[in-house]
Amino acid sequence: MRSEGTWEFDRLMHGTKPGVGLIVSAAVAVCAACGAVNERPYLTPLPNANVDSVHALPSAVITEIETLLVAQGMEIRLSTPTEGYLETKWYDIGTGHAGGVRFRFFASPVGEELTELTSEAVIRNTHDPSLPERENERMVSEDHPGHELLSQLLAALEEHFGTGHS
Repeated sequence: MRSEGTWEFDRLMHGTKPGVGLIVSAAVAVCAACGAVNERPYLTPLPNANVDSVHALPSAVITEIETLLVAQGMEIRLSTPTEGYLETKWYDIGTGHAGGVRFRFFASPVGEELTELTSEAVIRNTHDPSLPERENERMVSEDHPGHELLSQLLAALEEHFGTGHS
């Protein structure tokens, strides 16, 4: 015996007019073939995030950042070099375990092999489960170990690629 959902599916797929099912099937196939699925979350960098220029393509910058962070013992939450984005898992700088600080990097092309790199080292300001996670975050202070680690990472990038400054 057919359920009501099955009848609805059949009606949608086969329709009441000839060819409706074919149109629906074609539309589904086209959408599936697109493959244009973005992994980079829709986030705007915090207003006081660091902004630098780097002589490299965004994908190369993100790949190098990932290498440097993993060498520090950090776990990557999301890395999409082709989309110019990297985010670490929460990391406790003192113990090397989960907690403490999260790093985010936004790499955007601004010229021929020139990337604008926006970087954040954030901590949880509060832990209010009624708010989106991003609204619970703020940039670390200049005396926080996360700020020092971010500065060291940016210096390593500058040494590796050079900056966009003449």
